[in-house]
Amino acid sequence: MMVPWLVGFVAVGIVGTVVFLLVKNNLVLVAPNQVAIFSGSKRHANGAALGYVKVRGGRRLKLPLIETVDVLDLSMPAVSVKLSGAYARGCIPMTVEGVALVRLAADEPVLSRAVERFLGRSREEIHFIASGVVGATLREVLAGLPPEEVAGDISGFARRVKARANDELQRIGLELDQLKILTASDELGYVDLVRRSPMRAAGEQAPAERANAAPHPAPAGPGALPPSDGADVAWGEAAPPWKK
Repeated sequence: MMVPWLVGFVAVGIVGTVVFLLVKNNLVLVAPNQVAIFSGSKRHANGAALGYVKVRGGRRLKLPLIETVDVLDLSMPAVSVKLSGAYARGCIPMTVEGVALVRLAADEPVLSRAVERFLGRSREEIHFIASGVVGATLREVLAGLPPEEVAGDISGFARRVKARANDELQRIGLELDQLKILTASDELGYVDLVRRSPMRAAGEQAPAERANAAPHPAPAGPGALPPSDGADVAWGEAAPPWKK
């Protein structure tokens, strides 16, 4: 016959082991650059019932046999964009290359859109969609600007593209962190021609301006001094001719 206290000790040990295993197998740790989606349990947000719970950068116990867990990685590789033969204003074909940093949104309400659209999709699929949105927006903005403005102010062109692309990406749950335009050149040499035209006009105008700025001899007239050839003239005691 077992001692009663020994029976209690064994029972406590068994219960503790079961609890430990339950916690170990159902505790989900979420990295700061991840969002864990616990599906199966309902919660209410802004008066609407949601069938999932989001946890970003923390930990939570999964309810056994009730909830399933999916993880969304907020970080994504850089999106490289290259457009060849894209038309600027005036139907001037241009080549534009850029790099964009796109990620899944981390804040509401954009995060809920990301969960609805990208849960269960691979990073390659999300990357492909983001690349298409950035490329289409870049082409759209380029079509509304003259080529000399695009090539002359690449930073301003990048700001316009970023503002419009970010609006489009947020509609599907993505965010545009950074956008850098590496090169923007036209294929017909139109931009170089436009840049040389003012320089050529300025070069033709410079000789005319120098000619207009050269001193001219004063017109002769009553009381005007006679032109001097640099020699000293001594009038002596005689009065100068203009005083006679």
